[in-house]
Amino acid sequence: MRRVLGVVLGLLISVALAQVPVELRMPGGSALMLSSDRLVFDLRQAAYPPAEFPAYYPATTPEGPLELRVFSNIDGGWFLSATLTPLVSESGRAIDPDRIEMRVDGGIWFPLGNAVVLFVGQGPSEAYERYLVELRLRLEGNERPGFYRGNLTFTLARP
Repeated sequence: MRRVLGVVLGLLISVALAQVPVELRMPGGSALMLSSDRLVFDLRQAAYPPAEFPAYYPATTPEGPLELRVFSNIDGGWFLSATLTPLVSESGRAIDPDRIEMRVDGGIWFPLGNAVVLFVGQGPSEAYERYLVELRLRLEGNERPGFYRGNLTFTLARP
């Protein structure tokens, strides 16, 4: 019994420990991801002209809602906004930005206009937050034929 106890004590005494400090340097950051890099309303693929105006046409690209994914690990508030420039044809004719309407996660439709704040957040998100954005074009009947271009910009920023 004494021999076994001596062996056990000898093993315990011969143990050595070493420690290494561990550091984590987590940067503050935010991210915004879109499921598509284009927004197209191709009325050649739709029933045009419609039976009556105003008429509404969903985007043909992307098919279905645009997915926005938002992440922030920064303390304090942040907001997500959308800005649309006028849609201008090659001949210089323009369609106002308020003709593009949007809804988020199946909510109410509202005109996008020049700039709209979509969300306001307080503090870090738990993970990526996912939002489904549907866009449609409202035509009044006074639009001229042409190929129109503009830019839709989503911005994630601090107030």
